Amino acid sequence: MTAAVFALFAGRFALMARGPMFLFGAHGVVSLSIMLHFSSYADADMMNLMGQNLLASFVSVGIALAMWQLFPDVEPRKPRARPQKSPARVRHETLLGATVATLSFAVFQVVELRDSMSAQISTVVILFALHYPDTIHTAHKRALGTLLGSALAVAMQLVLYSHAGNLLLVMIALWCGLMLFARAHVLEGGASGIGFCGLTTMGILFGQYVAPDQDLVYSALYRISSVLVALVCGLAVTALVHRLLNCLEPTRTDAPS
Repeated sequence: MTAAVFALFAGRFALMARGPMFLFGAHGVVSLSIMLHFSSYADADMMNLMGQNLLASFVSVGIALAMWQLFPDVEPRKPRARPQKSPARVRHETLLGATVATLSFAVFQVVELRDSMSAQISTVVILFALHYPDTIHTAHKRALGTLLGSALAVAMQLVLYSHAGNLLLVMIALWCGLMLFARAHVLEGGASGIGFCGLTTMGILFGQYVAPDQDLVYSALYRISSVLVALVCGLAVTALVHRLLNCLEPTRTDAPS
């Protein structure tokens, strides 16, 4: 099972390392990480999980197309310059991402951290930088985005207080928060930075925990602590794997040219 998971991750990270199909590989890594983890539980409905994942993907694409038509670009977008990578660097990035993602999957399976999906995804998302020095900056931004998103969600919950059950007020509060982080996301160049992490944090907290039988404050604090611990552990493992791969000539990235 672990070997099959590693092979699946390696295929996605290979696409990301080469560049042209980065988004396809990144989406595949996140989807695989979630579905492989939750489908391993006996009470999980695999078909329902896959159906919801596909539905969410199609809805997201549909909304993005609608927004693109309603708010077109004011000027043509310039394609991003792709760095030239040596075969050794491609192999390094592929094995680094696949190894750490597989270890993350194995740990969350063994410890049975079913309610820590955000922490699990955090250990995978920081790998999208593909190179260890860049993962440090990505982890820092993700931690800060999670902290700010959680703090803003809790502040809005306190402002709403007894009106938290009013859907209209909740939607207005959520829209204001998402607009703030969306602006930050755009100013960061659309990368997975503070704005993107704040967006996902608010979306998850408001989408899952704004209900009479849920405690948003506890959920926000749990999310912050679990994500921070996962990021620290993920960075430590990434640093170790990075050093091991640099000990081998076929996967060495810091060799003098």
